[in-house]
Amino acid sequence: MNGIQRRLITVVKVLEESLHFLQELLSPRRFILLAGILVGLTSALAAVTLKWTAHYIHEFLFYRNSIPLQEYAFIFLPIVGLLLTVFIGFRLWGGMPAGGIGRILTAISTGRSNLTFALSYAHIIGAALTVGFGGSCGLESPIVTTGSAIGSNFGKRYKLSYREKTLLIACGASAGISAAFNAPVAGVLFSIEILLTDVAISAFIPLLLSAGTGVILSHLLLGSEVSLFFPDTPAFKYMNAPFYILLGAFTGMYGHYYSNMFRFTERKMKRISNIWQRVIFGGLGLALIFALFPPLFGEGYDSVRKLASGTPEILLNRSLLPLPENKSLWVYLFLVALLILKPFATGITLGAGGIGGNFAPSMFSGALTGFLFSKLGNLIPGVYLPSENFALTGMAGMLCGIFRSPLTAIFLVQEITGGYTLILPLMLTVATGFAVSGYLKPYAMELHHLAIKGKIFTENKDRNALFSIPASKLVKHPHLYIQLEQTVAEALKVYMIYPKTDVIPLLDREGKYMGSYKISTLRTMHENEPVENVEPDHIFFIDPEESGKDLIQLFETTDTDSIPCVKNGQYLGMIYKLDMMEEYRSFIQSVSMQI
Repeated sequence: MNGIQRRLITVVKVLEESLHFLQELLSPRRFILLAGILVGLTSALAAVTLKWTAHYIHEFLFYRNSIPLQEYAFIFLPIVGLLLTVFIGFRLWGGMPAGGIGRILTAISTGRSNLTFALSYAHIIGAALTVGFGGSCGLESPIVTTGSAIGSNFGKRYKLSYREKTLLIACGASAGISAAFNAPVAGVLFSIEILLTDVAISAFIPLLLSAGTGVILSHLLLGSEVSLFFPDTPAFKYMNAPFYILLGAFTGMYGHYYSNMFRFTERKMKRISNIWQRVIFGGLGLALIFALFPPLFGEGYDSVRKLASGTPEILLNRSLLPLPENKSLWVYLFLVALLILKPFATGITLGAGGIGGNFAPSMFSGALTGFLFSKLGNLIPGVYLPSENFALTGMAGMLCGIFRSPLTAIFLVQEITGGYTLILPLMLTVATGFAVSGYLKPYAMELHHLAIKGKIFTENKDRNALFSIPASKLVKHPHLYIQLEQTVAEALKVYMIYPKTDVIPLLDREGKYMGSYKISTLRTMHENEPVENVEPDHIFFIDPEESGKDLIQLFETTDTDSIPCVKNGQYLGMIYKLDMMEEYRSFIQSVSMQI
């Protein structure tokens, strides 16, 4: 160990000891405020590191004449990025750790907000390689994953509660989004809409601190060099309001198409069991797509800038398609083809082993949708729809449709335009898109399959609570039962020991569950009557792997206050409705984000 390593370890130990001292000195509320700032700083630094690294790799490979045949590098280099990502993932972790919004929400709902430490840095490496080499995905999901993991591991390190760790996960995500776009309000709203299902006003303060910290650090280190910014947007004309509403409907419907095609492509890719075959197949597929449609290469933000500036014909440059000299019609057909193919390109990139997300692709697709919609509307006599405004509002509509986060979409685009010029059209487009996409699919694209299975929290608190309470947690009184050779009198004695129950399970001589008797039924029988002569009232039971949702349905169906818990025919104990309600109340209190 050299001198630099020793000094670094000493500095880290001093910082940790200082934080432990401050934790003892400060009240829990004040320490969480300090933690929000520290998590925000660290997450923003991670976001800046990822953005800078990915963009430096991208610039070096494609814009500095640093490699042979650079003119065609965008065709063959993405497969190299995928190979490096997968290779490093297997070499360091036995496979790249799973991340994304779904992984974060699963940790919050079922894992006590614990994310592995590897997620604090693994996706920085993987996403920098995937996106830097031209993969058709964005950096924002890895930024959110990294920030959330930093918050979770800070909470674990200082033995914070589940509620506090969850809040720090949201702080990390807020700082990451804020740093990525210089958009602190959008960063805060992103965490509130997507990660936190229940938030009190007091919890806003750590989120605001972390988001503000992220923006300051990003601005100091990056400025606006790699951020989207459109300060000179045309004024909103009220006569165009119906068109913004109609654009919202279009983005909602296209968002549904994008979600289905992306999930279909990703699933098909992951069915290739051999990871190296999957990478080669995916890389070759991307090479073909990028050769014909170069704008699908990379994040797509350059294309968004060109669309917003009204120069879409530049997007046809470098395409190997044999386009005619008169390009006016072909430009729009080319853009339509980009819309159709974008979910496939992103699905191949991520399904083949790349690390990234759908945030940037959704903004790219939204800008395309808005631009094409404005050109279509301008064919109507007397109508003028500014392409820049519709491209930007289309971005918001798509973000809302895919992520189900209307406020984030509105304020993100509002912040990257530097004012409130578009606030009304943004509200109209996003509200309509939210309604249409919600009608077609109630949950966000990445979360739909998890929400249906009850593996993540949604805005429905009752549903969250019921899915989060396993039946196994409520099992009591494993000795509350009677057997075939016993009498009714002995059964009533068991009831006297356990007066909380209103049913008594019957077991055979081998301990197998045979059914249950109501206490009211047993009281009508002669005391010396063997229970084997009495037909059980019920044969219902609950498996310990089932959730509170199944329990509450069974309580309502059977009209009892007690349910036997049985696994593979073996009786485990009883579950009581009162215990279920108490656990429900405790859960609701535990997830309320207050400090």
